[in-house]
Amino acid sequence: MANKPNDVVVIDAVRTPMGKRGGSLSEMVTADMPIQLAEALFKRNPVLYEHAAEFEDVIVGCCSPLGGAALDIGRVVALGSQKEEDGKKVALFPVTVPGLHLNRHCASGQTAMMVASMGIWSGMGELYVAGGVEQQSKYPIGIDAEIAVPPVKIPKYKESKEHPGLYKKSRKEKQYFERKLALPAEGVMQNYPTFASQLISADRIAKTWKLNRRQLDELGYLSQLKATKAMREGKFKDEIVPINTKTKEKGKFVYDFDEVIRTNIADMGKEAALEKMGSLRNVPGCEFMTAGNSCPTNDGSCLFLLASRQKAEELGLKPRAKIITYGVVGSDIYHMLTGPAYAMDKALKKANMTLKDMDVMEVNEAFSSVTIACGKILSDELGHDKSQCDFTPEGELAEGGRVNPLGGAIALGHPTGCSGARLPCTMLYEMERKKYTYGMASLCVGFGMGTAVILEREE
Repeated sequence: MANKPNDVVVIDAVRTPMGKRGGSLSEMVTADMPIQLAEALFKRNPVLYEHAAEFEDVIVGCCSPLGGAALDIGRVVALGSQKEEDGKKVALFPVTVPGLHLNRHCASGQTAMMVASMGIWSGMGELYVAGGVEQQSKYPIGIDAEIAVPPVKIPKYKESKEHPGLYKKSRKEKQYFERKLALPAEGVMQNYPTFASQLISADRIAKTWKLNRRQLDELGYLSQLKATKAMREGKFKDEIVPINTKTKEKGKFVYDFDEVIRTNIADMGKEAALEKMGSLRNVPGCEFMTAGNSCPTNDGSCLFLLASRQKAEELGLKPRAKIITYGVVGSDIYHMLTGPAYAMDKALKKANMTLKDMDVMEVNEAFSSVTIACGKILSDELGHDKSQCDFTPEGELAEGGRVNPLGGAIALGHPTGCSGARLPCTMLYEMERKKYTYGMASLCVGFGMGTAVILEREE
């Protein structure tokens, strides 16, 4: 496709290793993950140090903006990132660079990229940092829907000795909360009385599209197998930024690999793995969903460095890919997680492309049923070539297939606010290794939505 000055180009993309719940990233302050990634983007592209004031925004998606993710995490990243100057650590961005937090559940990171892209396409800005983070070890999805109800005792505060001008709770005071989950607004439940959790929705999808347990488990096994092989072959090495962290057990250390991948499942062989996975108990209320065919909860972050083509040329930065377009949809609430198919269809139509044009695709494996059903909806309902839509363990999800070639969220995890950026990040590096031209990354989203992004690799 012809190049234009306001093309949105990817200059760089990096992520943390994916940490398991309670693992190597679990005791960090949430914002420290994207802060270390922002610092790494500058180190990898040092010309940016002289142009930090020209960034239009730092946009970070997060589903549970509490604790270390609170107070507008985008602004926290902009204010908290540092660089070395004359042997001292100083602010990386000037105070004039703003920050933004946003939440589109599982697609928060990709939506951050979309908002930045719209800024570039419209001429509102030419340089952005955009992506997402989630720390499910501390703040599981949905915790921000809990509310405090009386009785509540408001604590006293005292000025911090370490940071004059800031106040913290007095240790002598205690705060008493009774907490309960706030259901969606009454109108939501009236308009959509079949609304249920994502797990129940994933189970409904398996039933509606007549998927069987072995097929779902086989996808889970393949995800672990492909991710294990990719990790051992070093395919994730370039996209991962080693993270300085600490835990009570290890103290300070550098964490640099995806500990969430279940290599033991990959190593036991297909039939033994499927036998073990077949023995797993169903999630309560579900007929098909288990820990083996669903994504785990975990911690991670991913950031993109986006620029206009004109700005990249001005700064001497080499574009790695161009963002062609996005697709964003609302989808059926009863099934909730069918959004990827419709988002992919919308993005392809906007780009005047077909599935045949895609060299590689990422469809987030929140649950096995979501990924397989995505292909069925694309062919049976949306009319795409059936030969291009076999998103099953026997088709495009098999080793060597176009969908999730390095494994998906069942193996790599799904830190919700991060995944929307992590998928196109991993896809970009695979496109570069294989010299692919086009790739598309899509996710299902809570409350019935879907997003997709199409990338074109630059030569």
